[in-house]
Amino acid sequence: MSERLASRGISLLQELTEAQELWLLWHSHLDVEYFAGQQPDLSVRPLPSSAQTPPGELVDASLYPYQATGISKLTSMAAQGLGCLLADEMGLGKTVQAIGVMSWMSKNGASPSLVVAPSSTTANWCRELGRFAPHLAVHEHTGPQRTGDPGILKSVDVVVTSFDLMIRDEFLLRAIEWMTICVDEAQNVKNPQAQRAQVLKNLKAHTKIAITGTPIENSLTDLWSIIALIAPNYLSSLDEFKMMYPDEAQAALELGRRVAPLSIRRRVDDVAGDLPARTDAVVPVHSSNLLALEYERVRLDENIPPLAKIGYLRQICSSLRCLDSRNPPITSSNPKYEQALQIIAEAFARDCKVLLFASYTSTIDEIQQDLAGRFVSAFVSRVDGQVPIGERQATIDAFTEFPGPAILVLNPKAAGVGINIQAANYVIHYTPEWNPATIDQASARSFRRGQSKPVFIYSLYYKDTVEELMLERVRTKRDLAVHGMRAAEESPTVREIEDMLMRSPTESSV
Repeated sequence: MSERLASRGISLLQELTEAQELWLLWHSHLDVEYFAGQQPDLSVRPLPSSAQTPPGELVDASLYPYQATGISKLTSMAAQGLGCLLADEMGLGKTVQAIGVMSWMSKNGASPSLVVAPSSTTANWCRELGRFAPHLAVHEHTGPQRTGDPGILKSVDVVVTSFDLMIRDEFLLRAIEWMTICVDEAQNVKNPQAQRAQVLKNLKAHTKIAITGTPIENSLTDLWSIIALIAPNYLSSLDEFKMMYPDEAQAALELGRRVAPLSIRRRVDDVAGDLPARTDAVVPVHSSNLLALEYERVRLDENIPPLAKIGYLRQICSSLRCLDSRNPPITSSNPKYEQALQIIAEAFARDCKVLLFASYTSTIDEIQQDLAGRFVSAFVSRVDGQVPIGERQATIDAFTEFPGPAILVLNPKAAGVGINIQAANYVIHYTPEWNPATIDQASARSFRRGQSKPVFIYSLYYKDTVEELMLERVRTKRDLAVHGMRAAEESPTVREIEDMLMRSPTESSV
């Protein structure tokens, strides 16, 4: 063993490099103890002398200390040919840290870097690259800029493309050996059998960086899939992994220790104490008699399958017109919308801006139309699937620059990732979501670096309805996610569906 350690340059009382540390973990299967209370995701090893560059010289930005630490860690890993999971909580500036690595790569290699992101955020990536690293030549491989010539891609410093185009142009992208591949919103590769995960594994790169604030959404296998991308074979095969790491608390803790050297994870509460105050309020609302009667009619209809019935009940709690356009509008017999209007009026009276998240297109239509007529001097717009991806940033810019009260009505899945809207400091979740990560990501559009005002986040729900049980479920899943356990299935279990269908709002509305 002594000879094996010596062959790796490992000796007692000598600080380990990341590569040495990972080699030890790989071959020993033992836990690692970190001394002096130092968190493994904050440790910084010196770069090779030829590669040392202060983080502040890599990006055109005033970095927070934890961001500079993150860039140093990422570049140190890259210098040793190691991948990394950048899993800082939402709002802590993961993008600028990743750009720092790509800037460093451009100084130390001839090949370009690749950013793969959701199609809704590729334009924002180009925008941020231009802002933080104007010295880098950036090519957006989408739309009219899409090319079939690898020579064009090799001629720039950074190529930005979407998951869908990555799959479509796999053979073009495989023709290049990338310096860095940054996978934004890496929870999108949580299914190891999905085509996007397979294609990413086939792309050649000196180092790969997975970027996500929610590395575990469904189960511990989510993390396996991400780690398999940045460090193939580190966690053995998927079958062996499932046997070694079931979705249990102790297994999650052991897994966390094992992947810590490959990960950077900081929490808002730990490193962003200078952010303004954030107030979260969960606001129960009693339903109207009309809404309660419609709710009961659907709940007791034995001809509707249980899961479909849950969907219909959610729509009723959003707006009666979700089910039938002949029903009364959202401005009639909808106390939850009345509560939302009170919050909006309060925000506008303070000359503040508001984000309102709603899940259904028809509800967004109703809300946008009503607010535009109700607050004629305010800016009112939307960001959802009805707005082309290329126009969304322009809408956000207009919202930000408007010199008075403004509101954006958004779908949380269309606008919950990859965009920054610090101009708003009031957030209203009008319809609960199954996945706590979806809610948290939506809230983080406003509560993040750059926010200077106190932030108020309201989650509205009807008492004794499916919405109340959804929020209870979200709280439970969020607590479990902290420990790495099963976090946020998109659909409820059979038992949860049965519990939801037992709840009636009739008595509370009288």
